Amino acid sequence: MTDWDTLIQKVRATSGIRFQEIEDDFLQAMEALNSQWRAGQIDEGVYRQKGNRWRDLIIELVRSRCSVVLRGRRLEGLTDLHVVDMAYPTEGDPVLVIEAKMLGTPAHLLANGRRKPERGGAVDLDKRLKEVKYTPVDLKLKYTGTDIGHWSEWLKGASPKFYSLWACYLGAHELANTAAMIEKFRKLKEHYNDGVGVFFYAQSEGEGYIPIHMPELDTFLVDDIVDQICTVIGR
Repeated sequence: MTDWDTLIQKVRATSGIRFQEIEDDFLQAMEALNSQWRAGQIDEGVYRQKGNRWRDLIIELVRSRCSVVLRGRRLEGLTDLHVVDMAYPTEGDPVLVIEAKMLGTPAHLLANGRRKPERGGAVDLDKRLKEVKYTPVDLKLKYTGTDIGHWSEWLKGASPKFYSLWACYLGAHELANTAAMIEKFRKLKEHYNDGVGVFFYAQSEGEGYIPIHMPELDTFLVDDIVDQICTVIGR
């Protein structure tokens, strides 16, 4: 089973590697992390930071594709200070901002032996969506100006470019209602972000996870967003 360190090393060692090539490695790394948690080898606080691992994977995919290492930054918006997962360049006015979000937790046993039910990605989706709707608008208003005109044209032309990438665990409820989640991501892409990448996964019938692919996700491919990010960096 691939663990997280092995996955990161694989990406670092392979120039131009694509997420599609490492989907299975990613799912194995997530299962390994869950196994460590269930065995008490890491505490819940560490496990709850698994979203940082998804962020780190995106950073490595970008580095593999265009040889640039992205870092987090604190950026002044028009009205608020924003702490973002990744930004380019590392100093001065940003031209690119990226947020990485991981949603959902499988069923598991707590330290007291009580079983905690799964928490599908849809539970926290609306809260996380609000974060990546407000942040790009506040940043674009700061660095491009407040003369908006037509909303859609302004959004796509304003700087910094803003992308969000999502890894979502689907529980039984979400598997039966993927259309509602995809529609929310579509509206996010159309009205708030310059691009949105989404990867769905679920529990397999046995141990581990399986990817959930469907035609409706073809416009939200993680690799397409990484390509767009590298295009912005290369300008």
